[in-house]
Amino acid sequence: MTLDVLLLVVGGVLAILGGGFVLFVSPARYPSFLAAVALISLGLLQFGWARSIYDVSGGQTWFELSLAFALPVSLFWVLLSRTLCVAPQSSLSRVWQIYIVGQALSAVAAMLFVGLTPTWVSISIVKGVVVFPLRLGTLVITGGVLLNLVLTTASFEATYLSLAPKPHRAFRPALLGILIATAYFGYVGIGGLSLGHIVSADVSFGWVPVSFLAFALPFSIIRGRLVEVHVRREARPLVKTTSLAVSFGFLAFTIALLWMTHATGWSVARGLWVLAASGAALGIAALAISNRVNRRVQRLIDPYLYRGRIDQREVSARIAEAVGQALSVAELCKIIPANAYELVGTNPVTMFLADEVESRFIVVASTLDPAPSVEILTSEPLAMELSRTRRAIPLHGRPDDLEYIPIYVENAAQIAACAAIYAAPITCADELIGFLLCGAQESGQAMERPLLPILDLICRRYSDRFEDIAADESQSGSAAVTHK
Repeated sequence: MTLDVLLLVVGGVLAILGGGFVLFVSPARYPSFLAAVALISLGLLQFGWARSIYDVSGGQTWFELSLAFALPVSLFWVLLSRTLCVAPQSSLSRVWQIYIVGQALSAVAAMLFVGLTPTWVSISIVKGVVVFPLRLGTLVITGGVLLNLVLTTASFEATYLSLAPKPHRAFRPALLGILIATAYFGYVGIGGLSLGHIVSADVSFGWVPVSFLAFALPFSIIRGRLVEVHVRREARPLVKTTSLAVSFGFLAFTIALLWMTHATGWSVARGLWVLAASGAALGIAALAISNRVNRRVQRLIDPYLYRGRIDQREVSARIAEAVGQALSVAELCKIIPANAYELVGTNPVTMFLADEVESRFIVVASTLDPAPSVEILTSEPLAMELSRTRRAIPLHGRPDDLEYIPIYVENAAQIAACAAIYAAPITCADELIGFLLCGAQESGQAMERPLLPILDLICRRYSDRFEDIAADESQSGSAAVTHK
């Protein structure tokens, strides 16, 4: 038994043990069963790959059988991605039902095709590496597996972004494992489609992502109790997830790399260098031209760039001292604008709160005197953007800023009335219940404390206090009912 075969077997055993652990330890619910089946089937698939490499004489038959089995295995992961953390009363849409049934029938057809049709291609060994050629039928199967991998990743990401903060954090190890596994097997599949074959070295290295996933998924499901939580707001559409964009970008990049190496005779390293240099040049151009790209990059690096300039403990302590005195929502709202001005140095600061009767946000407190008499509907661009991003956003930019033009146009009157150039959301139970419209920082404050990161921080602390007050009121109401 070679080392490659042994490692594949180890990865398979770990995946099966992880699936069994989920099945017997996690609460007995449908998502637990699906997660267990997905892991166990992935473990069995590793045994199939090991058998293909171990028995070279019959390796092509076992390889094609394993490849066909990869289709239902990937379909189990698609189904899990559409079930985990979804409300019990929710059901698959008609489109997803048709897709899953179609893929299930395709999986049966793939197994029959491989089992009943004799293969006319044979494996070869090049420099000690087994090369498994792909005929037309197995190329189609590989494409189906790749499609399932892309949809699985995008669907899990959409769920992850729609969870409340605590399960959001608990889900991270599982999502990381899923991303690593789908990225690796996606690379193997794309390479197979482009080159017409898959090598044993690529297959055998799959034990690494499988082993990591065998630990990460049970850890998240059991410790985070993910089968008991559900998304608390509408999941992001798959077409708007980063995973889908990255998957297609990765596909295009790999195809371009392989085409370039075949057309020019360059090595993979040289082609990769040329494409990376070209991508870096285009990225610099995008940073200079696109406000959207500039904002994304800035928000990505700001927490690391300004970490030393924000003492989170000191800021959190000052907020707790100020808002801890508030015993009601009304008292808290009166405190927040002045406290935000003191901490951040923005002036003016105006707070909007959700109206309990109508679908709008109204001004409840402001450092302006008198407070602006404006309102913002929940359906207007500013409220929708804050509800979507849950992060502070700038309200100023170039006229060609396509992403925020609806805000600049439809909410221009409210922004002008509040003299605002920034907006920051406040949430309760993961729902947008209010936000701050903030003016410019006073001279010298911007150098001491960068605005967007600290606005995110203070609004998270305000949100925590809103949740505490809501919990206290709920307990008081329950106690009153019990007393009666």
